[in-house]
Amino acid sequence: MHLLIFLDEADKIHTAEQVDNIVSAQLPDPELHPRLYQTVTNCMLHGPCGNAKPDFPCMVSCKCSKHYPKQFSETTMIVNTL
Repeated sequence: MHLLIFLDEADKIHTAEQVDNIVSAQLPDPELHPRLYQTVTNCMLHGPCGNAKPDFPCMVSCKCSKHYPKQFSETTMIVNTL
C-alpha cells in the first residue's frame, strides 16, 4: 500500500499538478535489479485478468471488479467519488 497522510489542511493535495509533483511510478530495471523487478511486477501490478483468466480473484460475473483494463490517460485527473 502507498499512503500519503496530510496532518495540516494547508499541505493537502488539491490539483492534478500537485499530484504529479509528489507521485511517480517506475518499473525497476530488470537487468540491474531482477529481484526487485520480479517483486514489483508480481505484487504491485493488476492482471492480466478477463476472459483469459476467469478464475482470478478480481473476476465477478465474468468482469474485473476493479474495472480493468482501464483506458490510458496522458494526464492526471482528480475525480471526486464522494
